Amino acid sequence: TSSWTHEAPCASLPSRTSSWTHEAPCASLPSRTSSWTHEASETSPVTTIMIHNIPHRLDTSGLCRLLGQLGFAQEIDFLNLPESERAGVNIGVAFINFTTPEVAQRARTVLNKYQFPGSKRKSRVTVGRIQGKEANVA
Repeated sequence: TSSWTHEAPCASLPSRTSSWTHEAPCASLPSRTSSWTHEASETSPVTTIMIHNIPHRLDTSGLCRLLGQLGFAQEIDFLNLPESERAGVNIGVAFINFTTPEVAQRARTVLNKYQFPGSKRKSRVTVGRIQGKEANVA
């Protein structure tokens, strides 16, 4: 599992490494480093989404740039784009936490059935099983 913390803009994100620290991306994005043990409750506000069908060639900096172009860069406090250690490309899903439930809902609307540039498949957005920045980083 990759582990990284950010404190820099999207442009400063490296494409693929196993461990790195930044001085400022997508509004300070920490990444998940532990097992997924926290469960979302049905009454919790939704701030974390999972995007499916992300093109495998897209790296973290590319996804961050795209989210910025869609108006979300300053609204994200967690982003995890897991990659296959064997293949060195993402596994086709991303976990993103937004700063408010309202922004998360807007992102769900914008990103569901989104066609990534150069891809024939459309994305599918679901509610993250784990909700909130703190739970995702834990």
